[in-house]
Amino acid sequence: MGCFANVNYWPLDPEREHFLLPYDPTVQPEDCSLIIVSDDWFRTGQPFPEPVTRGIPGACCIALDRDDGTRLRTLGKPFQAFDLILRTHYNASTRYSGNFSPWAYGLSERVVEATREELVAPERQSSLLANWRHTKYPHSMRLAVERELLPRLREIMPIDEARENIDEPPESPRDRLWWRETGRRHWPAYYRRLTSSLACAAFGGFFETPWPAAKESLVSRLLKRTLTMTHARTHLISQWDSWRLWESFAAGCATFHVDLDRYGCVLPVMPTNWEHYIGFDLDDPGPGLARIRDDPGLLARIGTAGRAWALEHYSPAATARRLLASVRGGTL
Repeated sequence: MGCFANVNYWPLDPEREHFLLPYDPTVQPEDCSLIIVSDDWFRTGQPFPEPVTRGIPGACCIALDRDDGTRLRTLGKPFQAFDLILRTHYNASTRYSGNFSPWAYGLSERVVEATREELVAPERQSSLLANWRHTKYPHSMRLAVERELLPRLREIMPIDEARENIDEPPESPRDRLWWRETGRRHWPAYYRRLTSSLACAAFGGFFETPWPAAKESLVSRLLKRTLTMTHARTHLISQWDSWRLWESFAAGCATFHVDLDRYGCVLPVMPTNWEHYIGFDLDDPGPGLARIRDDPGLLARIGTAGRAWALEHYSPAATARRLLASVRGGTL
């Protein structure tokens, strides 16, 4: 028994001699009991392998859908034959097919290792790291946070908004490998700042209207754009999951986001607001700001609890166990 891919996937060494999922030409889809198709297949328009399209008796076929936005290609007819579609950015008011289940970016061994040298709370800077990676097409939620929440947070604690130079490769061969393989998302300097900060702003997503439930429809997409242009807000967001969210958890920061339950965000295992993270109601952030201001030890406690929660439920081993339980008829 082993795990293989149609190409050598994720090099484990800078020499690219060993891979997490190696390619073996003797192993074909019909030889496997579990087949996972990543969203790279359908985002790039590649046809599925013919055995997957035809169906393999006794095999479980899973599609990973971490696609941004609300186009939901996985609602298409080819996906009706899949046993499971694991959807990140799962949204409580979106219409999904019966084979959809909520999923998460979660923690990778790379992120866990990069944040392993976390500082204990008294040694951390009492600052909030808030430096979005993407600014060309800003999320409507981040725009709202920048306009309305960050100025009020700045009255309570310093905010670190400096950004790393994503075009500058790291010096270490291993870090340079990860920088290249992650599309320049891996920067040792960023992880040092993250693990030395008391809190991290992990806000992300677009405000959506509850109607229509077909979020992939033209009407829904136009309404989402209108909300962005008019600076209007709702209590529903899409594209809310992110690597930043899980990097913050792994680093032991007090993770700032919106109240996930209130804004329709769904994970297989939900964190508890004000225990594992700090989730704001953007319509009324005052009570949350007061709690942070009046309890000096709050951020350190939440950062520690959030890291433990994430490692328990979203470490690579925990995610693998959840996947296997779903294949065996358990729950996600």
